[in-house]
Amino acid sequence: MTPKEKAEQLFYYYYNELKEHKDIYYIKTSKQCALIAVDEILNAHLLDLDEKQYWQEVRIEIENL
Repeated sequence: MTPKEKAEQLFYYYYNELKEHKDIYYIKTSKQCALIAVDEILNAHLLDLDEKQYWQEVRIEIENL
């Protein structure tokens, strides 16, 4: 899965969950939740260099949504 596809997958996971609750800020909140998830992965210190690069790219793609 490309970083862009993973970013969209994470974003839409939260987007669909929050949309059900009629939160007027669900797009912004979905991005924030997806970024938190990626930050947790990056901060786990269990990644090799390629994995870290991948997740950093996912983070950038989420910011671009």
